[in-house]
Amino acid sequence: MCSSDLLEEKLEEALLRQAQDLAHLEEALERVRPLGGPKVRRLESLIQIVREAHREGTLAQGEVERARALALELRKYLASSAVQPATLPEMVFETQEEDVLVTVEEAPALEEELVIDLESLAELLKRRAGRKVELRVPKKGEKARLLELAERNARLALETELKLRERRGEHPALKALQDLLGLPARPWRLEGYDISHLQGQARVFSIAVFEGGRPKRQEYRRMRLKAGNDDYAAMEEGVFRRYTGSLKDLPLPDLLLIDGGVGQVRAAARALERAGLRLPLVGLAKGEEVLVTPEGRELRLPLTHPALQLLIHLRDEAHQNGLRYHRKRRSEELFRVLQGIPGIGEKRRRLLLERYGGLRALKEAPLEELARLPGMSLEAARALKAALAEEEPA
Repeated sequence: MCSSDLLEEKLEEALLRQAQDLAHLEEALERVRPLGGPKVRRLESLIQIVREAHREGTLAQGEVERARALALELRKYLASSAVQPATLPEMVFETQEEDVLVTVEEAPALEEELVIDLESLAELLKRRAGRKVELRVPKKGEKARLLELAERNARLALETELKLRERRGEHPALKALQDLLGLPARPWRLEGYDISHLQGQARVFSIAVFEGGRPKRQEYRRMRLKAGNDDYAAMEEGVFRRYTGSLKDLPLPDLLLIDGGVGQVRAAARALERAGLRLPLVGLAKGEEVLVTPEGRELRLPLTHPALQLLIHLRDEAHQNGLRYHRKRRSEELFRVLQGIPGIGEKRRRLLLERYGGLRALKEAPLEELARLPGMSLEAARALKAALAEEEPA
């Protein structure tokens, strides 16, 4: 890992710790706010500084330390004071149409899945507490604010935990993939494959790599294919060359994701067989976001399923990797053509590249539109159209 990557990783870890500190400080502020006075206002000011710094992606560790010391002082004073604000209840409940979200300070062991309504939940809590438990959904006031704070802290804690798990290779989607596809172990390295072509350009086989649930962009690759208009032949060629050509020494993935349906998946399976490899693979069909296996089995998951979300992310990364190549090629081609046109200097070239991106779009632009562009003139637009008319079709 290069020094800049290491510094970026250390900064991200520090920002995650600061986010946790900020959540704890905000909770402490809510508890001591009824005291009022200059110290509470000073704590509010310090927390606001930390909040703004974190929003900008910078550290405010000095303010965090000062706020933590001040909050501790106020909590100690509060504990010995006659002023006792309403404390957070042991459990805070929020109801939605189909979900009951429970935030507990120390959650008891629960089954893996609960399907329950509010009345049943109240009865369950009554039996556990040995007394009647009333469930309320506050809409305004102090309790609604406490509920909002609890939800915000829970969301922040979840996001922080997910990032830390990704670093350790424990992203929950990886375990979900293992169970869903019957893999022998949790897949660490995933590779996503996509075939793309734009405006008659050669087809490109694009590779995106995830490790531990996170993109590993330094290992993204692309290759131009020889296959013509046959999508299946293109996929077979790309996969075969990945494991027999210049990329064969890259680590073998634990799971392949194919952008496409059963036809593309079976083409990839043929390529693996020709290369003498047996690797797990699955396809992700566009539109309905349905997973397909080489045997033709379809796996339909809700869009909120962590395994599906991870695979969609991987698929989109592979697709964008291919599109970036095509855009680069179009820009290079357009730049080459514009260099030889009288009256089109550096500023106008940059303008036309940003506006049209490629030669085909520029050829289709009306003369009047070109003449109205900032820095262009009717004379320059005519010279441009004349030069483009002489250019051979791409």
